[in-house]
Amino acid sequence: MTNIVLQAKDNIEVYHAYGNAHHIIVQGRMLHKREFKKVSDTDGWFTNVWRRTKQIESDEISDANIFATIQNKEFHVKGDDEGYFEFNITCG
Repeated sequence: MTNIVLQAKDNIEVYHAYGNAHHIIVQGRMLHKREFKKVSDTDGWFTNVWRRTKQIESDEISDANIFATIQNKEFHVKGDDEGYFEFNITCG
C-alpha cells in the first residue's frame, strides 16, 4: 500500500480508513484548528475540567474542500454541512 496524503488548512479528524490493492475508503471530519494551553502542575481542578471540555467540543467546518493524493493522483471531495467527508476511491 502506498502513502495517502490528505491536505487541508485546518484539522482533519480521520475516523475510518481501510482498503485493499484496488479500493480505498477514508472517512472523517474537518474541524477548525485549535491551540491548547500547556498543562501545568499548578493548574487547579476547575482549570483542568474547563480545558478538557474545550478539547471535547468540536467546531466543524461546513462544505470544506479536502484533497487526497494517492499514487501521484489527486482526488477531491467536499465535506457536508457538519464537516463530514468520505473518499471512496477505486485504484487502477
